[in-house]
Amino acid sequence: MSEIGESPQARGVETLEELVQLLDLAAVRFYQLSATWDDTGDYQERTEDGPSPELSTETSGSDDFAGEFRTAFRKRREGIDYRVSVSVPHANGELLADAAAMYVSPEPFDVSPEVLCAFGDMVAAMTVLPYLRQAVMDLSVRVTPEEVVVLPIIPRGVITFGGEPGAVEDPI
Repeated sequence: MSEIGESPQARGVETLEELVQLLDLAAVRFYQLSATWDDTGDYQERTEDGPSPELSTETSGSDDFAGEFRTAFRKRREGIDYRVSVSVPHANGELLADAAAMYVSPEPFDVSPEVLCAFGDMVAAMTVLPYLRQAVMDLSVRVTPEEVVVLPIIPRGVITFGGEPGAVEDPI
């Protein structure tokens, strides 16, 4: 089996439990926070012929989560970074939060891609998600306080780092 980051003096990590015991969360780093808001429909611009027609700002009225999660991970010499971004469209714009959980190891290690993905799916995604939820809510409060966006409860296993159809495995 091909191992990621093989090294002659590296400790072999074969299970998710071993990787959980080995790694420590060093930081959660944000790469992007953005909110766009277009409320041009609320303004009447004057032209030579009078006020311009209002733009439509209709919403679907659906409470379903319409956001999209993207994931990526990289193994560094001293640890692993797991990155999750969420894009949340709303009636008048979009909210975007992109963050990574950065784990460190006290020693070099070798681990299979399957164990790396399992750690991402079961541990790292659940680490990053509360930070993303807070960031999305903070952004929405600043941009549109009357329509606060809160990410719904996301069950473990919904955000994946590989092995599932449609999963994005781009390097960070």
